[in-house]
Amino acid sequence: MDVKCNEGLLYFVLYRCSDVAAAYGKAMEMITEKMNGLEGWSQELFTSAKSSLIFEFIEGEKTPLALASTSLCSYYRGVPEGMRFFEHKSTKFKSQHD
Repeated sequence: MDVKCNEGLLYFVLYRCSDVAAAYGKAMEMITEKMNGLEGWSQELFTSAKSSLIFEFIEGEKTPLALASTSLCSYYRGVPEGMRFFEHKSTKFKSQHD
């Protein structure tokens, strides 16, 4: 999955898949079941997804260059101050929720 915030789209990519048609069909079936409420969400998988998302945020802002790039992109996208996951405070990285 890949998110393109500036396009408002969520991309689903099948990489290194031997049977693309079957994989796409199964993925569509799973997504449709979830979205229609036919199948519940696993708490364990949901927790894992949150953990992965936090890791992606940290990886995207772990160097000063990456942080500056994210900050500049957020500015041009109109993201309000304080809504970024991490903010630079003096020489430390600090979560806004600390």
